[in-house]
Amino acid sequence: MKLISTKYLLAVLGMLISFMACAQDVQYTQFRNSPTYLNPGFTGLSGSQFTFRSQYRRQWYPVFETPLNAFNASFDYSTNSPFTFGAILTHENVGGLDEVGLYQTNGMTISGGWRIPLKKIVIQPALQVSYFTRKLNFDRLVFVDELLFDNPSAFEAGTFRYNFPSFSSGIGVYSEVFWGGFSMFNIDQLFRNREGVLLNEYHSPFRWNVHGGVNLPMPVFYDVNFLASANYRRQEGSEQLDFSAGFAYASLYSLEVTYRGMPGRSPNDKIINSSSVAFIASMFNIPISSGVLHLAYSYDYNLTGRGLQDSSHEISLSLNFSTKNWKNKRQNRSDLINMSCPLSTSVKRRTGWFSNKSKKK
Repeated sequence: MKLISTKYLLAVLGMLISFMACAQDVQYTQFRNSPTYLNPGFTGLSGSQFTFRSQYRRQWYPVFETPLNAFNASFDYSTNSPFTFGAILTHENVGGLDEVGLYQTNGMTISGGWRIPLKKIVIQPALQVSYFTRKLNFDRLVFVDELLFDNPSAFEAGTFRYNFPSFSSGIGVYSEVFWGGFSMFNIDQLFRNREGVLLNEYHSPFRWNVHGGVNLPMPVFYDVNFLASANYRRQEGSEQLDFSAGFAYASLYSLEVTYRGMPGRSPNDKIINSSSVAFIASMFNIPISSGVLHLAYSYDYNLTGRGLQDSSHEISLSLNFSTKNWKNKRQNRSDLINMSCPLSTSVKRRTGWFSNKSKKK
């Protein structure tokens, strides 16, 4: 019997980690830059009539030959009534961007929310319906008999495909300077028996998130805002806390530092509990034709893996624009419907909050 080489062992390890990740939804470092993916309750709250967003993440490269590539693109529409609408396209791929990748997930999601303005805050409950297609290419796997006997595996399953719907909901609350919310994803899995084998149970497990943050103008430094946000997430026994803090200048640039992990706990056998530090740099409110563009890049340094060799990269883009008719109708509203959520990058400066308070005095 031939000895098993280190290369094969690393390949198997990579496959096992990939399958562990399949049970979890993709986590984005820049969770604030994809509000609808974070919580259906944040649909259409950017302060613009139309918002287009896209986000790309690449991780586990070059440690494994099967890096994770994740992409989502979303569209939000805000009416001048309380109703908001959104749609998301998602794609995840392990093992390459082509059709012969190891694992792929494609999804289509639509969401709708209803804003409820109160005295000083706005609350928006929302519902979300998704449909996913998942594919696993068994030809890209390395099986035990291949390692032991150095022969092609006797197991031939080809490509496995699985289609399934999913239902989610959430609630968002915000004022001029703070935001928060609670969301639940894959709610249908709470009423489903998930005991089974890989071939007949390939849904994502139930997940819930709680999150919040502030966007505070600094009273001393003109045109400087303090940014802080946190997101706690739990899914099938795994948990993670993301906490980010930084500063934005003149609604043009921002720099944030993020911790991802669970403070005070050592990582266990679930990838979601690993710790990392991320740096997020953003440029926003860049004029593009009739809209404004927001660009952000983040880099994750893994504290519990192999450092620079186990890092992740993430890029996000968003484009906001509104028609003149929509703006005119919005200006005539007397309630809080026209207030944008500070979770999303707003097209207006946020220095008036302290000024308004000083005038009242």
